[in-house]
Amino acid sequence: MSGLGPQRELEEAAALERRRRRELLRRGRIFNARIRTIGIDKDALDVQVKERKIQEAAEKAEHERFGIL
Repeated sequence: MSGLGPQRELEEAAALERRRRRELLRRGRIFNARIRTIGIDKDALDVQVKERKIQEAAEKAEHERFGIL
């Protein structure tokens, strides 16, 4: 940066500071487990499994009621 003018050096320093600040904010989002969601929604899947089992049990009871196996 020695051959650059003072205005250019200030612009580059400001750009570098913006990048650093943006990276710190990004790290805060990525490494914050409360904000980050990676993977699956286990609670929602558990509800779906429970609903499916209830549905299957109801169908089985209906089949047994009519003597269908």
